[in-house]
Amino acid sequence: MNNSDVDALNLKLLANFIHQVVNPLNGVSGILRNVVDGRITDEKKVKQRLNQSSVQLGQCISLIKNLAYFAQGFQPIDDSEKTNIVVPKMIIDSINFFQEQASNKGVDIELINPKDQFRYDGHLELCKQVIINLIDNAVKYCEPNTNIKIYSDLVNNENYLRITVESSGKRIMPDDVNRIFEVGHRGKNGKDILASGTGLGLYICKEIVEVCHGGKIWCESTSAGLTKFFVKFPI
Repeated sequence: MNNSDVDALNLKLLANFIHQVVNPLNGVSGILRNVVDGRITDEKKVKQRLNQSSVQLGQCISLIKNLAYFAQGFQPIDDSEKTNIVVPKMIIDSINFFQEQASNKGVDIELINPKDQFRYDGHLELCKQVIINLIDNAVKYCEPNTNIKIYSDLVNNENYLRITVESSGKRIMPDDVNRIFEVGHRGKNGKDILASGTGLGLYICKEIVEVCHGGKIWCESTSAGLTKFFVKFPI
């Protein structure tokens, strides 16, 4: 890839990013203005609109974090940057981030083993961003009225933390499975569902898992549309 290709890619990413952030911010601005001006008087509707604003702001925050991580680059973390993470809590906090958005689509997000309070030494914010990006991806592209299942466990005999995010929707085609973690890449079926997207989220996941933590991330998708993202963080 030459410099002109890189410049074109960066401009495309920037344009997509701005579009993804500005639209929900405009929505939040309109909702807040209507609430402040008293145009919405029903208490239940006010609460619904404020919840909607909270979801949209959360999406913007996640997008901005992705861009910040992308801009600063990635490097292996050292021990001073690690904290002792309660893994189920980190996952549940990430799930709560998407409950309103998932509910609007009739989707249930479930951590299969929430009571297993195992821990992992890693960079909390980076690890959480991986989970947020994977859930965000699953909610966006899964079929309405389906379930998103998240599995997590410590595989002590092989010394790694394993997290799997499973959803049902259009199949990710084999050619796209091999490229889905490339910066700026969006699969054809994904584009058919959502016309726009940053193409950053899964790339960020790969860099955080593989470069920062020395782990591995990959995707499998069946012809029936069952898609699983697997993450391994080494202990």
